[in-house]
Amino acid sequence: TIFAALGLKTQVIISERNDPARQSFGKFWDTLRKLTYRFADKVSANSPNAIDSLKAYVSEKKLVLVPNALSAPNAQYLRPYEKKEKSILIVGRLHEQKAHHVLLSAFAQIHKDFKDWKLEIVGDGPLRARLEKQAQDLNISDSVFFEGVTDNPYAYYARASIFVLPSLHEGTPNALLEAMSCGIAPIISDACEGAFPFIDNDKSGIIFPVGDTNALAAALKE
Repeated sequence: TIFAALGLKTQVIISERNDPARQSFGKFWDTLRKLTYRFADKVSANSPNAIDSLKAYVSEKKLVLVPNALSAPNAQYLRPYEKKEKSILIVGRLHEQKAHHVLLSAFAQIHKDFKDWKLEIVGDGPLRARLEKQAQDLNISDSVFFEGVTDNPYAYYARASIFVLPSLHEGTPNALLEAMSCGIAPIISDACEGAFPFIDNDKSGIIFPVGDTNALAAALKE
């Protein structure tokens, strides 16, 4: 788009949806990003950390922070916390970035002490078969439910008590904002920097070290 617009009066606005310092599409695309973004009229990002990363090759006057929008949930999805189910929820594509394997391992650690709790995994992707096998190998498959893709994640937000985002990196995660709008206690990794403005650690949620299964298990217990 940048090359096509050269010499034209058309303005170009780039919307960066993740932190380019953490999410790589390979050397070719990373190089193109650094070479071309500077020629856009504006470059927006949805998290402060992404804006900071873009400053390395885009003029600060061109950068604009545009947080993700969030619609208020329908009243039917708002339940008092004490009326929610004993359900731990993750919503997102089954991809390495989301680190579902860390959550499965942490859930396995606490499962023997909390057998009346379940883990619901909403979303689909290339890792589904591998994650289902991991759940079987950990002997927790009876309490782990792979729900696939849904048109209405709010039905899950309404009943879940804990929302977990163990991702390796995030921009501003819509699923987390949606979950919190329905009154779910959030647990996120410290690599989800785009979510930091919304969670005060140990007050409005828990932030654990990314990839640390033991720390996530402890957070789930708490």
